[in-house]
Amino acid sequence: MKMTNQKIVDLYQGLMSISSLTGVKFAYAVARNVDILKREIDSLRKANVPSEDYMKFEEARAKLAESHAVKVDGTPQKKFEDGMERFVIRDQAKFEKEFEELRVTHKSAVVARKKQLKEFDELLENEVEVDLFTIPFSYIPESISAKQMVDILLIVKEKE
Repeated sequence: MKMTNQKIVDLYQGLMSISSLTGVKFAYAVARNVDILKREIDSLRKANVPSEDYMKFEEARAKLAESHAVKVDGTPQKKFEDGMERFVIRDQAKFEKEFEELRVTHKSAVVARKKQLKEFDELLENEVEVDLFTIPFSYIPESISAKQMVDILLIVKEKE
């Protein structure tokens, strides 16, 4: 079956989310597909690993944010914003100025990472041939949710 790398990632995550459901035949089918997809997933993960230079930038960015964070009893305060945990910054303008200096210092690493992420997004759109192990509907545990079913629909045979 031809699939984009993005579909492979989505299916893999879906399979991992249902790995605790019971049923010997179902578990076997899930394990087979995880094994099949793992090679592709490992290759994609390797393609998305940031460079050492970029990791140095990230470490410096985190230290900078922590140094500008509001502290209570010596502990930097954090908040959730846009689904991410972030430090509560005391002086946003001062932080932004120092952060821009940091970006300039690490410009080549930041530019290279942006390029890498763009290429990775393009890689996710590539189609590859994957020989999935399909399973009959009768193997599906009754405890599966609608969302879980949607996540693995690619491997379910509707007719036995």
